[in-house]
Amino acid sequence: QITLAINDPDSYSGVDKKVISFYGWANQSLKQKSARFIWLFCASLFCAMIYYITGKEYTGFMPRNLKSTIHAYLEADVVIDCPGGYYFSYGRGLDFLFFSFTIGFAILLQKPIYIFPQSFGPLKYGREKWITRWIFNKSRIVMAREELSLRLLHSWGVLERKCLVMPD
Repeated sequence: QITLAINDPDSYSGVDKKVISFYGWANQSLKQKSARFIWLFCASLFCAMIYYITGKEYTGFMPRNLKSTIHAYLEADVVIDCPGGYYFSYGRGLDFLFFSFTIGFAILLQKPIYIFPQSFGPLKYGREKWITRWIFNKSRIVMAREELSLRLLHSWGVLERKCLVMPD
């Protein structure tokens, strides 16, 4: 069974199960987005810790519309990051953190991660490079669409053995 985490699940009319993505849930003003990220980060860490210790799902601190998203992550055998061109510098906002958290949460749950072919960069800030390196080095495979993206991955410290060039 495939479950899709989608920014706007109401716009999807396919047959696959769908849940709202973390970014779709948080897509608010910067002030609201900041508060939502802090809440999401803390509540998700707590959910992950309870799951890690007990093996049981706990979503008590999660907003109602994110409980199915957390359940989908806990139930997943594998998490795939599909192309979307998210790994580039957005500026001062929280978008990069939300997109990164989508995979970072799966890493906290110790799920196998595959990064499907996409373009990467440019990343302007050291924190973005650090986060990307951490996520991609925890992934099983990172697929770049072109050689330039592959070179950027290596320059950020992503392990060469994890990376390959693959067309869409």
